[in-house]
Amino acid sequence: MTQVIVSVIVPTFNRAHRLNRCLHSIPWRTHRNLEIVVVDDGSTDNTRDVLSAFETMGAPIRLVEFKVNHGVGAARVAGLSHSRGEIVMWLDSDDEWLPGAYELLLGEITGADPVDVVQGQTCHRLEAGLVWPIWVAESVCDEAGFRGVFGAMAVKKALFSTYPINGSLRQSEDTDWILRLQRDDITIKQLCVPILTRWVGHDNLCHNKAQANEYLRPLLLAHARELINKKRLRGKL
Repeated sequence: MTQVIVSVIVPTFNRAHRLNRCLHSIPWRTHRNLEIVVVDDGSTDNTRDVLSAFETMGAPIRLVEFKVNHGVGAARVAGLSHSRGEIVMWLDSDDEWLPGAYELLLGEITGADPVDVVQGQTCHRLEAGLVWPIWVAESVCDEAGFRGVFGAMAVKKALFSTYPINGSLRQSEDTDWILRLQRDDITIKQLCVPILTRWVGHDNLCHNKAQANEYLRPLLLAHARELINKKRLRGKL
């Protein structure tokens, strides 16, 4: 049977110091049916040197470069447009997959169940010297049924034709996309298995109160109200 091609899309911006950890977690040495599409969103650090080192080792990297920073929404859209795979997986440059994550996601998304999205669980770890911040009301997320980030997902690429990523969003584009799927009752197959280590650092949205208030909280509240009203109309609340 012909193996499907998988595109692992890695948006990055000035995270050369974390990119090495991210790329090492992708099993490109043992799986030849994947490509790594790195979207450099206008980095001014030594990101290109890190990528060159991986290319020398044989990593199947396809580089998309922006001269100036456009935000992660635009970076994801660019990565999708340059990808060749039938299956898309995301991995942010400050995160890393746990061992076996790629194989598990691929097996589930190409398995017998007719699903377009598979999602595993996320483990959060703090960079040195940080305490865990929570800026967004958990009750809003829970009542709306929101779960998930892109890095713990495998998606059939064709789904993005119906549900495109909002490239105008500089933050929280994954939240917006997932909530639009939930709004329309698109099935996201949930795996009760840790897939992703998500590092929380000083430049993460969840550690930046001002950015969280500007981007994440309004999105969650708007989508939550819509989902809650929809459930009430159906008599589920």
